[in-house]
Amino acid sequence: MEKRLAQLELSDRELQPQQSSTEPSLPTTVSQSDLPVPSASNVQRFSRGPFGFAQMNQLTDPSVDPEIRLKQAHELINSPMPPMQLMAIETLIELQDEQATSAIRDMISAVGDDRRSLFMAERAIDLLADADGLDVDTLLYELVDHESEVITIAAARSLEARTDDNPMKNVIDKLALGLEDADGGVRSRTVQQLGRTRSPAAVDTLSIALNDNNSEVRMRAAQALGNTGADAAIEQLTIALDDPVAEVRSAAARGLDQIRNPQSANNRNYAIGVAPQFLSPTKRR
Repeated sequence: MEKRLAQLELSDRELQPQQSSTEPSLPTTVSQSDLPVPSASNVQRFSRGPFGFAQMNQLTDPSVDPEIRLKQAHELINSPMPPMQLMAIETLIELQDEQATSAIRDMISAVGDDRRSLFMAERAIDLLADADGLDVDTLLYELVDHESEVITIAAARSLEARTDDNPMKNVIDKLALGLEDADGGVRSRTVQQLGRTRSPAAVDTLSIALNDNNSEVRMRAAQALGNTGADAAIEQLTIALDDPVAEVRSAAARGLDQIRNPQSANNRNYAIGVAPQFLSPTKRR
């Protein structure tokens, strides 16, 4: 069960945007202090509570009677522990229960100035990518116009996974304007947000950033190209292996490994606690 909870952490390959005036940055990796993964004492208290590990195992076990799982998901949806809320939402989506979209709406409306709530909302939106039998498209199309850039990107990412790539193209075109800024910090943040899309549609734009005169921008671009999982990025990343800056060359090598060995990358993500549903569609192979 602790492994299952750990699977709700963010990949260390997720890019961390710099602090902006409009929304909090999200972590490159999620530490114990960033995410409310229960401590040993909390786990002990939780296991003695009305919803213990036996029930949690039933919640995630597809062989258990769906009515039992549905009842438990409804009980857990209001848990004070966000990772458990996500597990409940995932179960509701699997069982095609309309409360899943309601719970995600509530989670998004509760997003505050802390990066934790924004992180959890993003993860919840990611769960909608593979949802069947629910009217999730209506919610996702609403969210692509959300005031939070992170929420907008997450919604476009799920819609792209559901075969509508137009919202993602619009997001990428809008973000690409930041690459024309004279401030290297702005360009770096732009590349980080483009990397957050994890979209093959961002390859051309990121390839331009890979030739930026700022080495940090080039490094972020190499990381972001690897996150797309797109074969189209291999040529540019191969060229970047000869970059004069070691950090750029290292990022390019890691990006190539992500693309050429997606299953290996998935296994590494499992080792650090990342569930496959939080990887881009091209990486879920």
